[in-house]
Amino acid sequence: MTTIDWDAAAGSFDEEPDHGLLDPAVRDAWAGRLESWLPARRGDVLDLGCGTGSLSLLAAGQGHRVTAVDRSPRMAELARAKLAGTGAEVLV
Repeated sequence: MTTIDWDAAAGSFDEEPDHGLLDPAVRDAWAGRLESWLPARRGDVLDLGCGTGSLSLLAAGQGHRVTAVDRSPRMAELARAKLAGTGAEVLV
């Protein structure tokens, strides 16, 4: 079994196309996918294994109340920074 040190990987995590959603086309595709998966009525969203919070940020941007959880303190720290001002809660 391979294990990953997510704290060590956190600094470069967003450089992966599907992680940081830095490419507008990738971000828009994920936003559309989330919109189709989540209820039209805005509600509570629990993002387990949130990483740096990119998908949580999209859900919060669609009006959902987000609780994001990650087992890596460093990932959670980056998610808190990314989600600042959205009302999302980030837990370890």
